[in-house]
Amino acid sequence: IYNNVQFTADTKVVVSPNVDNIYSSTFLDLNNTALVFVKPKTDRYCSVQVMDAYTNTVDVIGSGSKADNPQDEVTCLITGRNYLGDIPDGMKHIIIPTDMAWIIIRTVLNGPEDLPNVEVIEDQMLLMPLEDYLNNQTYVPAKGTYHEEYNYDPVDYVFNMSPGEFFNTANRLMVTNPPASADTPIMEEMKSINVGPGLTFDEKILGTDGETQWNTMLNNLVPSLTRQTATYMSSHGNWKYYGDPIGDWGTAYAYRGLIAIKGLGANPTYVAIYPEANTDSENQQLSGANKYRLHIDKGMLPPVIQDGFWSFTVYGSDNFLIPNELNRYCINDRSNVTYNSDGTLDILMQAEKPGDDMLNNWLPVGTGDFRINLRIYGPDIDKINSYWIAPEILKEQDSVSRIENNSTQLWDTVQDAYVYSYPLVLMDATMVEHTNTVQPTNEQAPVNQFQHDNELKNADWKNVVSPNVDTLYSEAYLDLNTTALVFVKPETDRFCSAQVMDAYSNTVEVLGSGGGADNPQDAEICLITGRDYQGDIPEGMKHISIPTDIAWIIVRIVCNGPEDLTHIEAIQKQLLLVPLEDYMSSQTYSPPKGSYHEENNFRPGDHVANMSPAEYFSTANRLMVTNPPAPEDASMIEEMQSINVGPGLTFDETILGENASAQWNQMLDSMNPVLSTYFLSFTEKLGDWVYYPYPIADWGTDYPYRAIIAQVAFGANPVNVAIYPETAFDSENQKVFGKNKYILHFDEGMLPPVLEGGFWSITAYGSDSFLIPNDINRYCINDRSNVTFSEDGSLDILLQNEKPDDDNLNNWLPVGTDDFHLIMRIYLPDMDKIHGGWNVPEIERQ
Repeated sequence: IYNNVQFTADTKVVVSPNVDNIYSSTFLDLNNTALVFVKPKTDRYCSVQVMDAYTNTVDVIGSGSKADNPQDEVTCLITGRNYLGDIPDGMKHIIIPTDMAWIIIRTVLNGPEDLPNVEVIEDQMLLMPLEDYLNNQTYVPAKGTYHEEYNYDPVDYVFNMSPGEFFNTANRLMVTNPPASADTPIMEEMKSINVGPGLTFDEKILGTDGETQWNTMLNNLVPSLTRQTATYMSSHGNWKYYGDPIGDWGTAYAYRGLIAIKGLGANPTYVAIYPEANTDSENQQLSGANKYRLHIDKGMLPPVIQDGFWSFTVYGSDNFLIPNELNRYCINDRSNVTYNSDGTLDILMQAEKPGDDMLNNWLPVGTGDFRINLRIYGPDIDKINSYWIAPEILKEQDSVSRIENNSTQLWDTVQDAYVYSYPLVLMDATMVEHTNTVQPTNEQAPVNQFQHDNELKNADWKNVVSPNVDTLYSEAYLDLNTTALVFVKPETDRFCSAQVMDAYSNTVEVLGSGGGADNPQDAEICLITGRDYQGDIPEGMKHISIPTDIAWIIVRIVCNGPEDLTHIEAIQKQLLLVPLEDYMSSQTYSPPKGSYHEENNFRPGDHVANMSPAEYFSTANRLMVTNPPAPEDASMIEEMQSINVGPGLTFDETILGENASAQWNQMLDSMNPVLSTYFLSFTEKLGDWVYYPYPIADWGTDYPYRAIIAQVAFGANPVNVAIYPETAFDSENQKVFGKNKYILHFDEGMLPPVLEGGFWSITAYGSDSFLIPNDINRYCINDRSNVTFSEDGSLDILLQNEKPDDDNLNNWLPVGTDDFHLIMRIYLPDMDKIHGGWNVPEIERQ
């Protein structure tokens, strides 16, 4: 397949199109054919990537191959797994372990006028059966066939398969494309549901609700894979890129799956890396409403080796190239740019055309949100990881006007408005569902009353993913429109933290542990008021003023095991939430009964996701009247008002055009990957672990971060109260698997560092993010566990399925037989020690 057209803004066949390279590709069937492939001698970068059926890179020929002369001609014999013939002299032998193979050839292009030169190279590429190559006859390739039913988008086609169609296709393909020997543990697991080479999958095994659960799994797949693979992301400043083992996957199945969805056939990092940024140096979303300078210090152009090259390309929020009057979509190492007198380089990223003196340095970005990709082919990884300083994206002080009635701009604004208002709409839906009850239960309570969770979670509990077995929760949803509430946190003998949030999930106050008080276990009496409260504050009461009418309280109380539950319940009974006038009276307060409505019995996240544009934005507009945006949101509100989204406005769905429903669904489908990519720019690494750092719970204007955390960890603690490092990889960067044995090793004095009153725990979860069933009903090991330390003061926690001997039983954390991951909860973390010398524990395979 020869692609001999340079991509432009009209190209919509593939997202994030590359304007640097011309691609040639071929799909091979090696079942009974050995093929000769000839890469001709070239005068430029030309890289040939040969992959097996699982997208593992088997070989790289030419540029990126580390050959002494990568531009020389190379003749190869490509054979399948069962080839027994000879290898002709002078031919490089490439053995593919699967019958299916894929070749991608990337040839650098120096602009439209260079296309004829690339076509000459393409014409010299040869691919023919070995017997035809050796008989010196002119080879005439066989004709193929066309079938209308195969005219589809491959990713959509796969995602629309039923479980039976998907797994029986996989079973058929694995016969002639056998799994690798390293895949043995996962193959054993898969056989339990009849998935494997030549097996027959029966959809009935999934139960009567199988189709619904299948669709739910697919809807959550990209965010789930993104979280699981966050440790593979490498970063340089605001730039993030996918690092090893990309293209050579080993058992990193989640990573392989995510990259297959995002861009099948990715290069190994030694061939190319693709750093990406969607925020400026102040961590604000890049927008064509602003002007930016991409500043590169002297001597800090992207470092490459041999015939490598680099380029910067911008893409709109739809992941396509951005139309502009110059038809310029990238600036690269071949562009005729002007350097500053000090040797630095500034690339102007803006919608407005600059003066002639900077025209060569202009990279048009349109008027909507955008991102920028840096492609580095033949990267000098040693320099990149040592002294290279990634370019900064500096926002200029002046900005340009947005263009009205532009379709791309319109949907950028719709997406911005959705992301901004998502936590507010989700908070309302969550409050409606959680208060949909007549009397308090352990999961629901009427408005302005506490629901008390009084049971420890176990493997049977499936209400919420990643359940916490360290703390018990008490929660209340408040309506402060006409009521001021007195909240009493009693004196305790333990960690007890009360987090008070507004309608946008900003943490307004923390009481007790993590709240900064000198004696956090002392009783506290607070008056919680809404934004319009004009009354007095009774003496001795701490005043908590909420800027919205809706508020949410989460009380977390540490629990020391089942025998400690009665003590927790005693503390929960002393949590008081009473209207001020009733508190000040001498009468016993009896909370009013709530009400139950069948239509409010829903899952909040699903309820919001299924809203139409009119339902969603009309809800947001109504909520913003009594839950007004913050002053710092003024610029976002101004943007949203252009589509009639804002406090008290009336949203009209016709503004979105005739195809509104389809585009709305497309926006929602594409938003999770976009938010997940943005989310990765915030995650911080601690060795092989990752966690969500500041500004979590105190969001400011980081609306995408706020939205993605609302999806995956609504009501998350500020980092001064708790952090939650997570990992699914061992010290060799391999995915952990329950049929192996591992040790989580802490050096002496290197247990998770906490401040006074803090605690830590390590909990194991299965691939479904629920607790793992085991014989001793143990789901975590914590600082209260009766573990045995080694003679040198270190601690080894055994991560395995098999029960160990009695000497090591107290140190055993059961992990089942399948994929698992760990979450380390550190309450009241000592961040100075965490970032200043703490040896983060590694998972060591035994």
